[in-house]
Amino acid sequence: MKKFVDSRTTRPVVPVTNRVAVNHSAIRESNLALVAGVLFSDGSGLTRADLAQRTGLTRATISRLVKDLISLDMVVEGPASDSQGAGRPGTPLFPASRTMVGIGLEVNADKVSGVAIDLTGATVDSFAIEIDLVGSDPEPVMALLHSHTEALVERLEGAGIRDIVGVYVGVPGIVDAATNRVVFAPNLGWRDLFPAAYLQDIFGPDTLIHVDNDANLQGVAAASHQDQTERWPSSFIYLTGDVGIGGCIVTDNISMAGLHGWAGEVGHLTIEPDGPACHCGSAGCLERYAGRQAILANAGLPTTATTSDLVKRIESNDPQVIEAIRVAGWALGIAISNVVNLIDMTHVVLGTSLGAVLPWMRPVIERELDRRIVGRTSNDIRLLAAPVEAYPTAKGGALKALQTVLEMHA
Repeated sequence: MKKFVDSRTTRPVVPVTNRVAVNHSAIRESNLALVAGVLFSDGSGLTRADLAQRTGLTRATISRLVKDLISLDMVVEGPASDSQGAGRPGTPLFPASRTMVGIGLEVNADKVSGVAIDLTGATVDSFAIEIDLVGSDPEPVMALLHSHTEALVERLEGAGIRDIVGVYVGVPGIVDAATNRVVFAPNLGWRDLFPAAYLQDIFGPDTLIHVDNDANLQGVAAASHQDQTERWPSSFIYLTGDVGIGGCIVTDNISMAGLHGWAGEVGHLTIEPDGPACHCGSAGCLERYAGRQAILANAGLPTTATTSDLVKRIESNDPQVIEAIRVAGWALGIAISNVVNLIDMTHVVLGTSLGAVLPWMRPVIERELDRRIVGRTSNDIRLLAAPVEAYPTAKGGALKALQTVLEMHA
């Protein structure tokens, strides 16, 4: 039985681009994808009349397309509204609960995690293992990911959920999107690896397994955020501070991977040509100043310290920690200025550990922006902290897998 979940209490699950209705000669699949995209990105219980108004499609076309989406277990009808206006009350439509899921997986230098999310945006199941994987052998790591992913899928099947629409695996490094190959993951120490090959037997040949850069997937998770106090941007530069620093460019709610899949790899922008050596083989890279490990080292804290530990030391005005934050903000200010000058965006979203310490880095970052941005000042750039997520890479992967619903079932 299809479950009704009032998604007005949840976030929209699938960030989609702003599209307009295609003309009458367009194929049915495009219109079906359009209607599904509007429903999933809004999440407020739109009626058929609302969909007709927003898409420009006729009421008769909308009725046929909604019927198809209901038959595909993608959409359910909610209770009719108590409208006091003339005519029959409209029936709100919502994403279906626990019928389809996307799965996001992550291998990072300090964790292995996974999450399954359904069309309403609800987390159906998850797992997480904190573990040091810097310079690791990929074989036992992928075996660990395999065992926990297999258990997750078995739990989903036990709950009656068998429609897995796609899988995304996030890795902190350069990933060739066309071949799902990890070209180079500096912190893991991996080269020329195909993670999907280790997992395909769990899902079978018909389920697509994609491999992506972790920051690209975190950008997808950030794009799904809805802020009740201000309009969350649909286009932004995203920076993440896990062990190192990753980044991506989000345009119209879509993470732009570039031709080969590694657009936005800001962690290896050069801050000082003769700076400290980096795992990537270069020197003076951004992550050697503003990555979490670099900040902890400069602050005199052990690499096992948490972001909460760092914040407590900042709040206690520890001079060594304050200096480490200043250096990180200085380096970020230079890097952000370069990216803004190149791609002309106005919003920058900082995630994971960078978002947590943004309040203390902001003055230093803005000082560099004032010095270096061409034709603008820091007042023209909005620095935002991404919403706190336990495992944003895995969440972004699951959400990106769900985006494929529009293509697979249209």
